[in-house]
Amino acid sequence: MTIQVHTHMSIPLTIDQSLPDLSGKIMALIGDLSTRRNQIVKQFILDGFQNEGSTCVVTLTISANELIDELSQYSPEASMIVNDAILNERLQIVDMYSFRGMDTSEDIPGTHILPAANDLTVLSITLNKILQTHPKCRVTIWPFSLLAIYTQHSDLINFTQTLAARLSSRNQAGLLVMNRGVVRDEERVSLESIVDSVLETKRVEEDGAIEEYFRVKFFRGSDENEYELWTPMS
Repeated sequence: MTIQVHTHMSIPLTIDQSLPDLSGKIMALIGDLSTRRNQIVKQFILDGFQNEGSTCVVTLTISANELIDELSQYSPEASMIVNDAILNERLQIVDMYSFRGMDTSEDIPGTHILPAANDLTVLSITLNKILQTHPKCRVTIWPFSLLAIYTQHSDLINFTQTLAARLSSRNQAGLLVMNRGVVRDEERVSLESIVDSVLETKRVEEDGAIEEYFRVKFFRGSDENEYELWTPMS
């Protein structure tokens, strides 16, 4: 199998374009914080609404309100897509940020505000209910690397294995967004052994300017000699 990564100045690079089949797969996106990487994550979330699909986002650094604003401002058509998804509860948000005291007075359909960021049992139960209710759903945990700070590594491994098994059995897709340098190398290696694919981004200074690159590090089932080289993110 050859993995094709499509890049073109007029066509944004997306995860759906980069991998042959996301059904039943859980992926890790590892990279430096950047606007370009955030665009890849947002596009993955919005692509989940195609063909009447649903998408679930676990947010740990911004509130549900802020996430909706960011997704709505992503592109000219995004606002209408997001509003329709909210009205039909095809956008499910697990808010693990607002318990800190953010204003949660606005009742947003499909939003689940958890009372802590370190209780993986509650998170697992909440996600399972959402994924059972929305069979054609993809889930994004953003950023997953914060869970590695808040929880024990063994608990995080168990949580990830359970989530991966559920997504696989239901032909759903998952994306774990990990900030480079937050997770220790030995922990990252064990997490990479669970996921079906690892995608990476990096920022490099070239001639005084910052260039950003993307690659598919591996995709389970592909020939190990067919890993993608770093591709500029135009």
